[in-house]
Amino acid sequence: MAKTLNFQGMSLEEVNQANKELGILLNSLNTDIKLDIGNSIWAKKGISFDQNFLQRNQDFYQ
Repeated sequence: MAKTLNFQGMSLEEVNQANKELGILLNSLNTDIKLDIGNSIWAKKGISFDQNFLQRNQDFYQ
């Protein structure tokens, strides 16, 4: 996925921050247009997520 999106050489933190900044930029270009992206995280019943993973997703993708 990183190769397809040309994220090679970027850390996960850099990719997350760039995505957050892109969303902010796109929403600020025209106040008549609002970009909303529907993200969700799904897991098999009984599987738990690492709290750091959940926090990063909340920080950068909400």
